[in-house]
Amino acid sequence: MEINWKEIREKEFPALNDIVHLKAAGGSPISRSAFKVGLSYLEDMLNSGDIFWDDYFKELELIRNK
Repeated sequence: MEINWKEIREKEFPALNDIVHLKAAGGSPISRSAFKVGLSYLEDMLNSGDIFWDDYFKELELIRNK
């Protein structure tokens, strides 16, 4: 299956529609997927603090093992 990079750029990186990022290192725009997961994490921290910390690491290991 061929990867459609144009579609990924359009769906996941809206900032690329308006500007070009050269040598951005740590300041690059993030993907929509990363943004959504980040918001979910911040919502958990706002409402519960880090009581889910162990769950985050379990999920991280599952993702790494895919």
